[in-house]
Amino acid sequence: MSRAPATVALPFAGYFLLASLDAIAGVGALLPPLLGVPAGIGDGAVLAWHARELLFGYVTAVLCGFFVAALPRWAGREIGASGATILLCLWLAGRPASWMPLIGPWLVVAPPQWLTVLVSWHVVTARAWRNLKVIALLWLFAAGACASLPGGAASQGLGWRMGLAAALGLVMIIGGRVVPSLTARYCLLHGKSGPAAPSPCIEAFAAFCGAAGLAARMIDPTGPLTGFACSVAALAQVVRLTRWRGWSVIGVPSLAILHMAYAFIPFGFAAAAWGAPRSVPAIAGLHAWTVGALGCMTLAIMASMIRCRTGQSFVSSHSGTLVWILVMSSAVLRIVAAFSVGPRPWLACSAAFWIGAFALFLVDFRRTFLALALWLLGPFALRAGRT
Repeated sequence: MSRAPATVALPFAGYFLLASLDAIAGVGALLPPLLGVPAGIGDGAVLAWHARELLFGYVTAVLCGFFVAALPRWAGREIGASGATILLCLWLAGRPASWMPLIGPWLVVAPPQWLTVLVSWHVVTARAWRNLKVIALLWLFAAGACASLPGGAASQGLGWRMGLAAALGLVMIIGGRVVPSLTARYCLLHGKSGPAAPSPCIEAFAAFCGAAGLAARMIDPTGPLTGFACSVAALAQVVRLTRWRGWSVIGVPSLAILHMAYAFIPFGFAAAAWGAPRSVPAIAGLHAWTVGALGCMTLAIMASMIRCRTGQSFVSSHSGTLVWILVMSSAVLRIVAAFSVGPRPWLACSAAFWIGAFALFLVDFRRTFLALALWLLGPFALRAGRT
């Protein structure tokens, strides 16, 4: 996977580089408390920053990279240089802003808001009505970021749930396009039986049930209606996933991880259903969605996009396979910790595996990131040479 041509500069990969560094920092901040080293600002503040940074920092950076690459295909034109520059500056300014008084919190939530405005403008002006549901979820994500600002505990909790529901909805939409498409392409090239033909009825039913389950959990996480809605959503997502026939690509780690990552979505719905009457720890379902579905799927899609743009769609390597093993292990251990009487060792191992996965991802695609850096620094180098 790491053998991308060094001459290829992928602008969207810059966001993936920043997202990976942010993912490492967001979980790395938890390691000292987990290892018994007290945090100077308090463990509660570190935990709150960790949650906000991964949901509204890391996920936002991945979405920025994805839409920078996808919008030309969806809307027929790229994000303008001025819009992309503002987006990048807002995201960078938002990282240390969590610790700034007054203006800091608003800088944290500015990137998802600006990204939503940019994507909405391009999709609406291009009349790409198929993607209106994506815009709706982006607005929900931006609203959740605002509601999660320090304030009342109730509104903050609702903000987290809004942001998570929106992010999972985007994963279901984008994953539902990427996973079966890449699987079908690989199976066609290798003479295998690919995913079942798309069924509009099944897709609509899965989308409706998923939206209902996420909405019920967002409004009332422990209510009986939430348990029922999430149970039906879990079954619908399992049916959807099995139609993609992931077993046909089990020997291709770069594709198999996409199916395994998506499997955390129905698992999270099932855990939420059982967690509504408190039969399962709520944190188990939460981290099945966050570390499992969001973490594994975003990492897999980042890798897939870089490989596709460098002509290596289905290439695998030992280091790339290790990335998937580490991130999947991190998700599984985080769920195991929810059921453990002494969770700290499991949590520490999960954090270490997460950091290792993203660090190895950066090493694996170092040529692409280096090519991007040279491409960005090229004009400055030429100016310096002339002077």
